[in-house]
Amino acid sequence: MLRTQSKTRLVGANCPGIINVQGRCRLGFQPLPFFMDGKIGIIAKSGTLSYEAVASTTRAGLGQTYAISMGGDVLAGTSFVEAFQVLVEDENTEGIIMIGEVGGSAELRAAEWIKDYSRRTSNPKPFMSVIGGVKAPPGRTMGHCRSMGCPGRSKCVAED
Repeated sequence: MLRTQSKTRLVGANCPGIINVQGRCRLGFQPLPFFMDGKIGIIAKSGTLSYEAVASTTRAGLGQTYAISMGGDVLAGTSFVEAFQVLVEDENTEGIIMIGEVGGSAELRAAEWIKDYSRRTSNPKPFMSVIGGVKAPPGRTMGHCRSMGCPGRSKCVAED
């Protein structure tokens, strides 16, 4: 699975999990009819948006290598950077999609890692990123629910 630890790795709290579409790994609850063996690695905080990226890459005929949903919780088990390291080393992954959310620093760390990777690599894999959400108050870390526009627990089923 993710090579950052030798025995066990928490993919993410409150997320659909991880799938390697070449049949090597499926941990979680991904909708299998959307997936197609291919060449795009997807890492996302939002499970639903990861499903959208999977369905879009399948419709485009690109397919996927990995789909890693790390969840949008403040304390994630896997970071964008840790997932990127796996995807750039995977010989079947030709491009990487990152789906983030406003209200935290994980996306900023990911952007710095991508810039550094692109500088130090002679033929870097292409990255595409989408940051979803409405807005985040300055200096405030937000959970998945609030970053996607929910006003709070009184009007939202998910916790933030």
